Amino acid sequence: MIKKILVTSVGGAAGNGVVKCIKLEEPSAQIIGTDCDKYMIKTSKADQNFIVPHATRHMDEYCLKLKELTELYGIGMIYPQSDKEIYTNALFREQKKLPSRLYSLPSFKTILLCRNKLSLYQKLEGQPFIPRFQPVSLHTKKKDFSLKFPVWPRATIGAGGFLGTKCDNWATLKAWVKFWGIREPDVSFVASEYLGGRNFGWLSLWNEGKLVVSTTRLRLGWVHNRIGTTGVQQTFHSEDINRICKTTVKLIDSEYSGLMSIDLKEDSDGRIYVTETNVGRISTTCYFQAFAIHILAGGYGAASRQSDAWNANLQAVIDDEIKYRANFPYLLVKQHFKESLPNLPEFDVLPEGITHIRGMDTSPKIFVGD
Repeated sequence: MIKKILVTSVGGAAGNGVVKCIKLEEPSAQIIGTDCDKYMIKTSKADQNFIVPHATRHMDEYCLKLKELTELYGIGMIYPQSDKEIYTNALFREQKKLPSRLYSLPSFKTILLCRNKLSLYQKLEGQPFIPRFQPVSLHTKKKDFSLKFPVWPRATIGAGGFLGTKCDNWATLKAWVKFWGIREPDVSFVASEYLGGRNFGWLSLWNEGKLVVSTTRLRLGWVHNRIGTTGVQQTFHSEDINRICKTTVKLIDSEYSGLMSIDLKEDSDGRIYVTETNVGRISTTCYFQAFAIHILAGGYGAASRQSDAWNANLQAVIDDEIKYRANFPYLLVKQHFKESLPNLPEFDVLPEGITHIRGMDTSPKIFVGD
């Protein structure tokens, strides 16, 4: 049976990455793509593409368009990719405006919790991997602000470190909050201690409270130095990160199902903290994880400068017939359609030290080592 899947935000890197991930393993899948941008949708790799109303500004019209496309093409799965569309589609499911059978998203309660950084911090407060934090607004007085500078204020809702910046003193913090309070009056802020160490991302798939598979990446650089868009990343292994992230998800929702991406940072002493949870989705670089094994199987593994044991591990992955073992969007699709999944490791599905570089108007590169 041909799978029929509607993928949203296909004009962006993440949505388009999902389409490519699915097509990499199952070219016969029929993918309907949607986006609200009439220009960016032209970059989509989906089989057919449709412009839809904005998911949050025109929710009713957006819902009607999704319902129309779902019925017209016999869609078996709606795969929302952007943060806003995950929230909106989960709301439609909660309100029974669209059938729950079309989604493989976590519960609406969990999505609301994870989207709000202040609520998330409050839920996990007291855990050793949660940074010190404090809500901050135009009305916050200096005498009531207890965090030690530097601090990192950011919007409580929004992905990619939305409206985040380093503030070295009270004057800078107040100026930042005041500026955005005028420009975006509905935005609220939470400040946390500034973490100046390494930056990590943990990607995972869950099924009814069971961790199916995960991988960790170390961020080494940004596209045009813009925080939130990774330009250089490398697969990374850490028992501490694995333990922290699994614990985080279990504390958030003991029956969690679907994708989960967690951002982490080190402080100056190397202690690791959770900074953000991206619920129901993974990063814009999902195609890197999916494609890494395919390209390494083409001979790139021979260039490794790692140990013999590492090379043996890499060769075992290359020789494994399950080439989609790190293709998170495709694994979610198989899980959604009740297809059996292979036995996969809970942690570190990819060998350490695989590097991925990307940038604007340049071809991406995947290789082993530095």
